[in-house]
Amino acid sequence: MKEQILFELNNRLTAMGISTQMGQGTDISIVTDFADASWGTGKKTIHYEAFIYANEQEQIVYMYEKTAEQGQGLSFGGDSESSFQSGATLFRKVKSIQYGPDGKAYEYDIDLGAIPKTVKEVAKSKGWKFKTVLGKHKVMNQSGMSQSVVNQPEEEAEYRHPTEKSEHSQPENRGLFGMIAMVILGMLMIGILALLGATLICWGVSLVIYGIAFFLQRIWKNKSIIIHIILCLVTAVILLVTIAMFTGGTIRISSASLEDAHMTSAMDSKGKPVDRVKSYLPNGTEFIATAELHNAPHYTKIRFVWIYKTENMQIAEFRMDSKEADEDVYVYSNLTNDQNWPVGEYKVEIYIGDREKPDKTVEFKVSE
Repeated sequence: MKEQILFELNNRLTAMGISTQMGQGTDISIVTDFADASWGTGKKTIHYEAFIYANEQEQIVYMYEKTAEQGQGLSFGGDSESSFQSGATLFRKVKSIQYGPDGKAYEYDIDLGAIPKTVKEVAKSKGWKFKTVLGKHKVMNQSGMSQSVVNQPEEEAEYRHPTEKSEHSQPENRGLFGMIAMVILGMLMIGILALLGATLICWGVSLVIYGIAFFLQRIWKNKSIIIHIILCLVTAVILLVTIAMFTGGTIRISSASLEDAHMTSAMDSKGKPVDRVKSYLPNGTEFIATAELHNAPHYTKIRFVWIYKTENMQIAEFRMDSKEADEDVYVYSNLTNDQNWPVGEYKVEIYIGDREKPDKTVEFKVSE
């Protein structure tokens, strides 16, 4: 498509009486002198430069223009008074003298404003965008023809320190920064959700929020780094609020863990279970659930939930904390009844803190 655009541009500009060159540090170059068509007596020339670069990756045709006037004598006619500057394009009538293959000179009347108009029309006809630029460096040395920079006049060549990054690399750097920040945020989100034992709904909502933010980051990849930082911070706050809502309003990350949860018939004088029990008689007076609590900070909260599975009914719930006990201790909860226990399946769910998912579940039964 780029070759088609350049081919059509070259043909149309040539047909207008404009001498073009391919390459010269960009895709199409126009460097020529025109005669001012509105100048009456004397001589007045307009030095005109235009450089056109078609960026195939962005599908944008960029154009840079520059005019300089020199002349002497008297002007008459209204055209010279009505000319005006728009961006880098001077809208005025000029004359171009071109020599054909037969050696004859041909005079063309040209409106300088028609040059960018033609470039824009060709770009639009191919589905590309058109942009005029004020910086010559944005259209020069883009076609892999860096050799041509040597031929530029010294006053026009732009100096850039070897350590200075070009403008074209900045959008890529900003996009890369935003991508890295979003990846780090995603890893933190997954770690927090896994550590809290979040529900499937919490996982789903969090992933949707993160997905939307990631999509926005890709759309805004060429925005400033400040935009990327704000996007990450806002996303992090929304994720924290969302996770907090699904975890009872608070987010508590604890190093505590439960091990070896089981039922027992009694605890000894040192607070240790004396045996393991999987079944009780209906006339048993007491159920005892116990577990080892490890790496628990002081005042770690523990919750026991007793459930009669056969009827899917919660019997009782007890809360406690480790106070200032050692980091590794036994915790237990007991349940008593002055009547016979219903025959069937039971379980005890043991939670650390306010987590929604039990850290340990112990199942037992009551049978004859």
